[in-house]
Amino acid sequence: MNTVLPLAHATVRLRFVRKAGENTVNRHITVGLAMLASAALGAAAIQTLHAQAKPPAYNIVEITIKDQDGYTKEYLPVITKVLTDAAGKFLVRGSKTISYEGAAPAPRVDFAGFSGVWADSGHGYAAAPTSCAA
Repeated sequence: MNTVLPLAHATVRLRFVRKAGENTVNRHITVGLAMLASAALGAAAIQTLHAQAKPPAYNIVEITIKDQDGYTKEYLPVITKVLTDAAGKFLVRGSKTISYEGAAPAPRVDFAGFSGVWADSGHGYAAAPTSCAA
C-alpha cells in the first residue's frame, strides 16, 4: 500500500508494506546494533554507580572515666592510633553532656567520623581496648 502526498515543492511517497523479496538482513543488523548499544550503555551506568563515593561512617562513644590517669596513658593513645589507622578523626570531643530527653548520657561523649573506605578496610574500634583496667 503506497500513499502519495503531493506537496508544493515535492512529492512524498510513504510505503507501508514491504515489497516481495526485499532483504531483511538490514533489520536484523539494526536490532543487533541497538542491543549492543543498550548493553554498552547499561555497563557504563553500572560503572558510574559503582564509582560513586561511599557514604561516611560515624561512631558515637559514651565514656565513663573511672581512672583519669589510666585513660590518658593507656586508652587514649591506643584509640587515637586505631582511629587514625582507620582514616578517621574525632569530630566532637566533650566532657560536659546534657540530656534533653531520656536518661542522662555518660559524662564524656566522643563523636568520630570515618571516610567511606573505612567499612572496607577491616579496621575499627574492635582492635582497641573497651575498658581501661588501670
